[in-house]
Amino acid sequence: MEGILASYELVPRERSFEAKMEIQNIIYELAEKYPFLKNVEAHLCPGGFKGLILVDLRGIKNSVNTSVLEEVKSDFISTFYTRQRDGKIRYITRILILDALVPTDIEEIRKAMERIKEKVKGRWRITLKTRGFPVDRMELIKKAAEPISQPVDLKNPEYVVIINILGDVTGISVVKAEEVSKRWRR
Repeated sequence: MEGILASYELVPRERSFEAKMEIQNIIYELAEKYPFLKNVEAHLCPGGFKGLILVDLRGIKNSVNTSVLEEVKSDFISTFYTRQRDGKIRYITRILILDALVPTDIEEIRKAMERIKEKVKGRWRITLKTRGFPVDRMELIKKAAEPISQPVDLKNPEYVVIINILGDVTGISVVKAEEVSKRWRR
């Protein structure tokens, strides 16, 4: 886990401050158990895109072992959905755990896919969200797919690799297909 991407509604009224506070409150709560989270910040509008909040965890990744990061991931998701159920999350609509966060460069994206390819354990597809960023979609998808040897299934995948271009940074997530249907589509 190298980051978290959260989205919030812009209509009928932009609530960026409130949404950011919801994410910051989760981070502060988890920092009691994981003190290294105290210096982590939520960034509004990554790449200039309203409706998004990016939590960049790359700065702590090297100082924390992988099993602890997996605990943080699990605790963050659990805390988010508990707070949402309890009415303490009103503005954040979705969260997406980013397995990789890299500069927006086709070769950097391919290298990131090489690092996280073991997360794809069956039929899969790529969902690319460019948000108008000037990129050759087919070249990016082709390069990103190179490291993964599992069969591609565009209609009925078991896993979805979500590539979010956020200006000069790109977040990559590997998600089970049923989770995409349940949580990230409206």
